[in-house]
Amino acid sequence: MSSKQIRIVAIVLLVLAGLLALLALQAARHTAAPAPAQGVVATHAVVVTTRAVPAGKPLPADALQVLQLPIEPGGAYQDVARVAGQVPLVNLGANVPVLESELLAGLARQIPDGERAMAVAVDEVIGVGNQVQPGDFVDVFVVLRRDSQEIP
Repeated sequence: MSSKQIRIVAIVLLVLAGLLALLALQAARHTAAPAPAQGVVATHAVVVTTRAVPAGKPLPADALQVLQLPIEPGGAYQDVARVAGQVPLVNLGANVPVLESELLAGLARQIPDGERAMAVAVDEVIGVGNQVQPGDFVDVFVVLRRDSQEIP
């Protein structure tokens, strides 16, 4: 191949490379700038507080409302009736979602003030082998100790 032919092939290859570069730039511009999404954003009903509520006090229904939020926090309630009267474990600020993890749950809600609940492990032997039936009388003995002395 002569030097003249090599120059012609080189020029043709440079022109092709330039055209490919222009095509790549145009393709990048079209994909880099997508049209802004028009439409409705999905919302979720979430119970939020209308004012600050202290921990340990039942949630009054008038301190709660349902708002449509673009996100749904995990453990959020959708119905005010399910939340009203429940007791928060932490102070709740105004306009914050009420979450299941922030409320007193289970047996703790059913124990009146001034009373305590205690779990007792029961198995087949301790539980009298299913011999106690509803209506049977059972004697319960409690022994308390204070300062290493038995209290009758």
